[in-house]
Amino acid sequence: MEKQESKRRFPAFPQPRRLRTITTYGIRILRARSKWMSLRHRWGHNLLPLLGRFRTSPDLESRRNRFAGLLLGRLGVGSATEEMRERLLSDVFDQLVGLAVSGKHPWIRCKEHQTNEAPQIAIQLVFPFLKVRRPLEVYRCSITGTLWPRSIAGLSPDGKAESRLDAVSHAELDRDPRFGRMRSELSNAPAFQIGIWADEWSARRILYQWK
Repeated sequence: MEKQESKRRFPAFPQPRRLRTITTYGIRILRARSKWMSLRHRWGHNLLPLLGRFRTSPDLESRRNRFAGLLLGRLGVGSATEEMRERLLSDVFDQLVGLAVSGKHPWIRCKEHQTNEAPQIAIQLVFPFLKVRRPLEVYRCSITGTLWPRSIAGLSPDGKAESRLDAVSHAELDRDPRFGRMRSELSNAPAFQIGIWADEWSARRILYQWK
């Protein structure tokens, strides 16, 4: 009787389901790149516009347009017209293009991308060159309860309604009934230490192959 070859890969680390999900997601991020984004043009599913369509109903507007209007209002602009919101988002896009063409920031790049009309300048985020770090400051929305690593005039781009962000300390979050347990597990759980040790070389190999 011939011995059948096992299809199980070696090594096989015993990992909890949650840890396997997190590490698998992390490896996919290392291989991924974002979609291309132009200022106004769309092309299939690969090119998206930063500037969305302006609509009469705020519920139908894009999140970026809506956030630009809320930000202008929070900064003291009485009536944020379509022209003012378009100018704000256009300046943001120009700054991102400037970072890409400088050659000093490998996490973002730009090129001329095909559209229904003439080729247009588009930008793309390159995830393998981005890093995840512990936020220096944390803000919590008093309306939704979500956490954000920065506050722009007390606003966040999440949700359809106006947000209100307040600074919160790491010590407060460690005692928070909603976030305290998750923060403790990420810092101290032995399972996550095993995952970091087990996937370290795999992640490095993927980065080397990507280059």
